[in-house]
Amino acid sequence: MYLPAVSTPPEAALPATVPDPSDAYGRRRGHGELVLVVDDEAAVRSITRQSLESFGYRVLTAADGTEAVAVYGERGDDIEVVLLDMVMPIMGGASAPRALRRMSPDVRIVAVSGGELRRSEAGDRPPEAVAGVLAKPYTAHDLLDTLAHVLGRDVTS
Repeated sequence: MYLPAVSTPPEAALPATVPDPSDAYGRRRGHGELVLVVDDEAAVRSITRQSLESFGYRVLTAADGTEAVAVYGERGDDIEVVLLDMVMPIMGGASAPRALRRMSPDVRIVAVSGGELRRSEAGDRPPEAVAGVLAKPYTAHDLLDTLAHVLGRDVTS
């Protein structure tokens, strides 16, 4: 077996730093913003939490609208965005957004729905009243784009 001679040491052939694949997300990355993830499916809460935390967000979770209202009551001043599943068995759909808006009219809610978001799922106000809409199933890229948009970051580049 013949091997070619190498004049440079192997360490010099490697780049000084390995590019972080998350850098491709640029302005989509979080900067420590606190997001409340509300979904009745534990797997969805867990995956969403892991995705957001790996991209620089802090996350609180709630399993239904009632729990979300309690968490928001405790931490509402710190929560930047509520990611809210619109179809939950306990206080979902119209009830949870309405309760959150009574607590804070300026609350930013991203409505998450497995189907087309109907007016009734967004409460008394039309879907435009929510800060964003995210359709299930969603990718990490979709999630990060939506949050960046809601937080006022330009994600066109």
